[in-house]
Amino acid sequence: MNLKKLAKKTLSVITSALCAFMLLSNTACGPKTVEFDDYPTPIEELAQDDENGDGEDEVKEEKIDEKEIPEELRPEVDSLRQNGKYIFNPTAVHPAYREQVSENPKIIRVAKIIMESVYDLEDSIDLSEEDCSNAEFKLAYQLAAISSPLVNVAYINYDDMENITITYFPSVEYNDFNEEIIGEESNKEAAKETFDNFVEYVTETINNNLTDENTDIERAEIIYTQIIQDFELRYSNDDDASEIDDQVKGLDGNVDIGNYGVIDQVAEGRLDFSSFVELYQFFMTQLNIECLVVGAMADYQTQNFAILDEEMEGSSGWFWSIIKVDDKAYNADILFDKMALDSQRQDFEDYEPDLKYFGMSDATRDKSVKVYYKQIGYTIIPTKSIKVPECTEDYK
Repeated sequence: MNLKKLAKKTLSVITSALCAFMLLSNTACGPKTVEFDDYPTPIEELAQDDENGDGEDEVKEEKIDEKEIPEELRPEVDSLRQNGKYIFNPTAVHPAYREQVSENPKIIRVAKIIMESVYDLEDSIDLSEEDCSNAEFKLAYQLAAISSPLVNVAYINYDDMENITITYFPSVEYNDFNEEIIGEESNKEAAKETFDNFVEYVTETINNNLTDENTDIERAEIIYTQIIQDFELRYSNDDDASEIDDQVKGLDGNVDIGNYGVIDQVAEGRLDFSSFVELYQFFMTQLNIECLVVGAMADYQTQNFAILDEEMEGSSGWFWSIIKVDDKAYNADILFDKMALDSQRQDFEDYEPDLKYFGMSDATRDKSVKVYYKQIGYTIIPTKSIKVPECTEDYK
């Protein structure tokens, strides 16, 4: 069923849909859950102290040799820190979702093949060197789509695993059962230009604002600020605002093909709500920083920013990012900071972002949205959903 254009006060609908998905995903069938620690981490062993014979156990730490870790599970190459210059990585995999499928590294390898094939605008995907089942490919496809917005504008047909085809920027319609009907491909040259412009924006944004000496938290803060300054927000009362179903696309870990994704919006200079959050997450993946989208059932607390208060009035839920750096987690709400800045610029057009909502503890988060329930929005394997990190302190 087609949905009407987004109207005011529909943000709660978006987040309600997101939270409903998260609640349902916990009951879905899936493989047995196995907990893993993030790579690379020390291995802790309890050993009896034979020297002093006091009967007390001591903790001995042995660092994992990176060479012993399967290549697919190693951190992505950090070109900025290694060479002093960032180079776009078309196959960078989101670290948290890579961990979700770490029991089967083949899925990660295939995800990288998918991302590389799309980046190169190939017409098909060659898996001749991988013995990949349809089910494994589906997981790899989801991992690739979560890790790269380029994949989300390509329709990949894998009904025939011997002939996996790619269609770029296809026309998309939905039938009465909300099922996708994929149409013809847009001009390949136009697709290449859109890809090139997106890669250029990401590359220049990082190289023009970061150095090899920035810490991870500085990287996260600087890019966050730059995105806020670079793009307009497509508010819910815009006549050409995206439909609700398009806003929700991608927030549940499923692969949805749209003809107006993040990279299209970057080219236009205007992002809808979900694309602001997704673009920030993509930058963090490129910079080897774990960034998770969290959805919550929560009551908005008046913030005395005109646009923010008006947009959030009556909402019963919200979504934002949690970044993890140096073993610490912080809430970061790029949409709140964008709407606060737009409110301030109604009176002072040159006002600079003051990042009130970046680097928040859970206690500080509750001062703007009182959270009753929250869960990570994306998942690949529902029974291995990622636990929401605890944010114990404010960054500043």
